[in-house]
Amino acid sequence: RHNPSACTIPRHPPVSHRAHLRATQIPGVTSGDVVLHIYSEEHPDFEREGHDLVTWQNISLMEALLGFQ
Repeated sequence: RHNPSACTIPRHPPVSHRAHLRATQIPGVTSGDVVLHIYSEEHPDFEREGHDLVTWQNISLMEALLGFQ
């Protein structure tokens, strides 16, 4: 029998975060909790500053004033 579970992972989790799923007790079945360890990896273009993602790009004055893709 498939019994789906859900856990909430907060927005902007720290670099390392732990989520805990508590087991549902079913008579005659061995059950246990599930602990998820979630880690953030470094990205070559983005850095974290608190809850923000930051990237640095060199753009011309024309691009800054008129926009670009």
